[in-house]
Amino acid sequence: LRQPPAASPRNMSSEEVKKLNSQAKTAIESKDFNLAIDLYTSALEKEGVEGKNYHKLLANRSIAYQRMGRYSLALKDAEASIALNEDFFKAHERKGDALWQLSRLPEAKLAYAKAKACPRVSSAKIAELERKIKSCDENESQGEAESGEAKNADAPPTRQGGLKPKILLKFALDITVLICAVMYLVDARFYYWSVRAGIASNLLLVYAGMSKSTEFRNLTLSFSGIWTALKGWFPREFIQKQNVMLLFPYFVLLISKPLILGVAPLIIRTLVFLPGLLTKLPSLVSAPFAVISNYIKPKTLQLEELATNIEIMFGFMLILLTVTGFGSVVTVLMYWQYLRMSYMIARHPYAASRPWALRVQSQWDKMSLKIDGVVNSYVPASMRRYYFMAKGALSRMTDPQQQAQGGGVASMLGGCTIS
Repeated sequence: LRQPPAASPRNMSSEEVKKLNSQAKTAIESKDFNLAIDLYTSALEKEGVEGKNYHKLLANRSIAYQRMGRYSLALKDAEASIALNEDFFKAHERKGDALWQLSRLPEAKLAYAKAKACPRVSSAKIAELERKIKSCDENESQGEAESGEAKNADAPPTRQGGLKPKILLKFALDITVLICAVMYLVDARFYYWSVRAGIASNLLLVYAGMSKSTEFRNLTLSFSGIWTALKGWFPREFIQKQNVMLLFPYFVLLISKPLILGVAPLIIRTLVFLPGLLTKLPSLVSAPFAVISNYIKPKTLQLEELATNIEIMFGFMLILLTVTGFGSVVTVLMYWQYLRMSYMIARHPYAASRPWALRVQSQWDKMSLKIDGVVNSYVPASMRRYYFMAKGALSRMTDPQQQAQGGGVASMLGGCTIS
């Protein structure tokens, strides 16, 4: 009998690459990004630079790096993919996403425009890319105050009509947050003053965003006019900039026992905002803080990710405190309601590419697994059982499947449009 011809080494290699690529995609879905990167790297080695799928594998690995928060490496892979095939729109889009995360909005907008101009791009994808380009425009024009990063940190600030009182008030509130946070180590009462100053500072940001919005600049002073303006402004502010949503955990801190872990995200976000704010102040005021500002600026992304991690960790810590009799059930439920909103809105189509949303998506499951490991190792079995019961009940509130079923925040925002 004639034996079937043996598979050529090239065909075997191609099958191995397909298998590795499939396994890597599964690893990404399971949030195991380190494994995904290793699998994509193995696939790239087997494919070789001359392989027809090499540029696609680079673009895929770029996603894994981005989900891990390693945006510089994500950008490097996307650019390498473009160098091999300039017509591959996914590589341009991955480049735009990485640049977005690195706060390089003009370059991100250009990358999205190039992706849109590539051949064989579906109409749905073109619409998505146009939304991303529009988001870049909005954040370039309005995001300077909200993100705390000036467009040109080295240039002297422009002060048309003099220094704005809002900037001075924002600076005073932020300094109050930091001073009271330090004084909390001496007297617990300063904890609450730090939180109050943080709430006032965040409300000022919300007001600044509202006053700059098209809806409120053209406001008609009537009930229907105010309601129409709110309907247009609120979903965008709630989803895109997160300033309104952050008021929820800060108000919860006012009714909880003083815990440094609870107020830490507020302190970190205040520090992240500081460099951009200092560029708008007179040098006499900003000079004493120059050393801190220069230290913070390159670490902005890492600090924002740390704030997200601590928020999630604090949610689990509140469960442990309640189980052991040191916490309040009301505090846990209110704080987890914030985590629920944050987790679900991060998966809403309008928010999916936002920097804060990507941080929440990548960090939630990672932190959950770490904390569960600590509980399994160090918490007595009797308390561990109640911890997992409470966690299971609260985690069900953050199930993204509720979106698909039309429930929760997704349903509330379903009829809203982001302009």
